[in-house]
Amino acid sequence: MGKLNYKKTLIDSLKFGINPYRWLPLFALDAICMSIIAIYLSSKFGVFISLLTSFTSASSMVMGLVGLALPLVVIVIVCILLKVWVEGAIIHQANKEKEFNQSWKVSCSRYPRLFLVMLVILVLTTVANMIPLAGFVLAIIVGLIFFFPSQVIMVDDKGALDSLRKSLDIFKKKPLHVFLVWIIIAIIGGIIAMVFMFPLTSFLVTKLLEQGGTIGANNITTLLNALVDNMQDVFIYGVIFLIGASIAKAFQLKAQTDFYKQLK
Repeated sequence: MGKLNYKKTLIDSLKFGINPYRWLPLFALDAICMSIIAIYLSSKFGVFISLLTSFTSASSMVMGLVGLALPLVVIVIVCILLKVWVEGAIIHQANKEKEFNQSWKVSCSRYPRLFLVMLVILVLTTVANMIPLAGFVLAIIVGLIFFFPSQVIMVDDKGALDSLRKSLDIFKKKPLHVFLVWIIIAIIGGIIAMVFMFPLTSFLVTKLLEQGGTIGANNITTLLNALVDNMQDVFIYGVIFLIGASIAKAFQLKAQTDFYKQLK
């Protein structure tokens, strides 16, 4: 384990993150997924409004909402599965920046391992969150312990179990370094995302304030109608946010990869 070079790593990661070759695939996937979701929601908009305003009982409304949500769940799951592949390719590019074309094949070949570690971490995080009082803290600890499995797989071509074990070993030997890396990446990535999210947030807050600043069935209906009436603005602000989120994610994956290479 060498000494961490924070300055160079973060500068290189920011340069990597703003490179369209790195963030465009993330943006394209998110844009496609959000478009599919938006098309589905717009097709069910009338049904949703009817459930909010004319339901006969709470149980009937819940059942109706569940019926509407099931296709969304399927869409989200498919998008998450595709994102595992895309992020694997970005990690490979972070390790070998000249291998853009090869990265997609490499990520595809290692996809079962990437998926398995994602599933294990998801299960452990979910279980940790279910523990009363300490759940949030335990979930963070799980995230810190298993901060590098994807990097281990894509950089060193290790198996799923070995990647989890390697990430655990790094945390056990350098917990403070892992925590600092995690918090720095989270802060910088969050700042990038928030800057690009500002136009959308301002728009939504303005529309909410026009409804009196309160949340209720009638106000939600009015707010949704306002969003539909201003769909062009929502689309533009949404695209801006997705670009920022994609840049932040590319930055995060590059920083994680470079820090892993220094810590391993």
